[in-house]
Amino acid sequence: AFSPLATGLLTGKYQNGATPEASRLSLSHDLGGRMTPRVLPAVAAYLKVA
Repeated sequence: AFSPLATGLLTGKYQNGATPEASRLSLSHDLGGRMTPRVLPAVAAYLKVA
């Protein structure tokens, strides 16, 4: 399903191992297949630009 912020990944709230209580990541550990080894480094690069 379409998610403009990639189920919260693009907000940066999951960076540095963070898993906020009641977040989607706390309910689904791979965020529907979106949480891959490449994701967090890519988000870190995006956050530097944003």
